[in-house]
Amino acid sequence: MRNVKGPSPLVNGPATAAAPLIGLETYDPSAAIELLQSLRDGDADEQRATLEHLMQALDEGRPEGLKIFPEK
Repeated sequence: MRNVKGPSPLVNGPATAAAPLIGLETYDPSAAIELLQSLRDGDADEQRATLEHLMQALDEGRPEGLKIFPEK
């Protein structure tokens, strides 16, 4: 386990003291909010293309009668 100066906001108490740190030693709430907002406000055409790709990937290889997203 790495030595971190000061208490980590993500490690709380003896039950998690042995938990490995994975690069989350610091937490910036404003940066997290900005990231979530950027994901929410993404390009609508790109989001539609991503959804169509995910739907196709989930149905790939499934028998015709068991498709999750049957074509209309």
